Amino acid sequence: MLILQLLINGLQVGALYALIAVGFSLIFGSTKIFHFAHGSAFTIAAYVFYDLYSVVQSHWIVALGGAIFAAVLFGILLDRFVYAPIQRHEGSFFTLFVASFGVGIVVQNVIGIIFGRSFVSISTPLSRSIEIASGLFVSPLSGITIICAIVIFGGLQYFLMRTHVGMALRALSENPELVRTYGLSPRRLSTIVFALGSLMVVPAAIISGAS
Repeated sequence: MLILQLLINGLQVGALYALIAVGFSLIFGSTKIFHFAHGSAFTIAAYVFYDLYSVVQSHWIVALGGAIFAAVLFGILLDRFVYAPIQRHEGSFFTLFVASFGVGIVVQNVIGIIFGRSFVSISTPLSRSIEIASGLFVSPLSGITIICAIVIFGGLQYFLMRTHVGMALRALSENPELVRTYGLSPRRLSTIVFALGSLMVVPAAIISGAS
């Protein structure tokens, strides 16, 4: 029974890591930017959801919408006002990484100033474990995490393989000049991929805060 318990716990944690990693991988694969500040989008989404749901006492749908908006807006603004100017001046891969690293430090300190340095968590009935068998405890969040990962990975696969924008993002990762030849804007596609990649961390951020 212990092995089964560890397996379930491992699946939940692995799904959370995968939800975070897939957004980073999508951004890096399409733009070749080592988006170190991707973790900041995760943190922003978690704290915005916590503030709206636990502090302001908003409905969870409102809190979810706020977390999505904050994470996506962060990704878009970072791409537009930090990465794009560096790329226009032919900044190197390392320059982009240092800029992303600096943004991550700034976000960390701003969140520390606003919310403090102590540990906070989101209180929800879904976090309570249920004994489904003798010695086997599973929380509803475990199932939600795995389902979210499956749905998001399936939706992303369909998006990249079946939609025009998804195919353009795949082309952007291979040859940006070819994208321009077909009348598409690599800058606009970069904004889309940052928005999409930042969106991917929201479920993991909320579930981590509630675990």
